Amino acid sequence: MGSITIGSTAGGLTITLAGSGGQLSSHAVALNWDASTSDVIGYYVYRALADGTYAKINTAPVVLTQYMDTQIQSGQTYTYVVTAVDVNTVESDYSDPVLATIP
Repeated sequence: MGSITIGSTAGGLTITLAGSGGQLSSHAVALNWDASTSDVIGYYVYRALADGTYAKINTAPVVLTQYMDTQIQSGQTYTYVVTAVDVNTVESDYSDPVLATIP
């Protein structure tokens, strides 16, 4: 828990802060995969959410067959899948999932 104090000539204001985030990690997850045999413009990387669905973590298709996820927390296990994207922005099915456990 923390607080922010804002001062002014009209008086001060204190705002109490609380959060539920985990400890930031100095680790990263390096993902790599085999290139698609189809003609593709890139790949989307997805990370599993708590409800079992996946959320896209890159905003544009990555051209290379690798991705570095640095938005992770220590002590967590993450599940990733990748899709290939063609010139019509049609995505393939998800790849097989992979797990990464962060110390």
